[in-house]
Amino acid sequence: MRKHILSILLLTSLLFTSACSNQVISDQDRQDAREAITKVFMDQQQAWNEGDISKFMEGYVKNETLSFGGSNGFTVGWQNTLDRYNKSYPDQAAMGQLIFDLIDLRLITKDVAILNGKFTLIRAADTPSGYFTLVWQKVNNQWLIQADHTC
Repeated sequence: MRKHILSILLLTSLLFTSACSNQVISDQDRQDAREAITKVFMDQQQAWNEGDISKFMEGYVKNETLSFGGSNGFTVGWQNTLDRYNKSYPDQAAMGQLIFDLIDLRLITKDVAILNGKFTLIRAADTPSGYFTLVWQKVNNQWLIQADHTC
């Protein structure tokens, strides 16, 4: 629970600091961010559908500040998130075929964006689906997921 609270405080601090920065966001900034984030997002979908969780994880910031909240609880850290995915999806049959639908993408600052979307997993036995909110951060000129809440 403590890690959950610390992650929420970190995320709130990041968003608050970014919102107070008085950055001017141009249409070009928005377009560049949309293209870059959409590419990472679609690369993740492809990696998942190829059964490559490690490649899928390349879309996440690779550090201990990454936070992931889902139906099975809350995870902090890149390695812990990778371990969680590997445990939950041990083979291609469990992974199924993933379809992402981008619902809304908003650039909060030049370096922070929020993406809301829907996922659908098509598997032999079922077709689970749900919604997610991703907080993206531009790190070393690359857009990566800093926080993922999926339900």
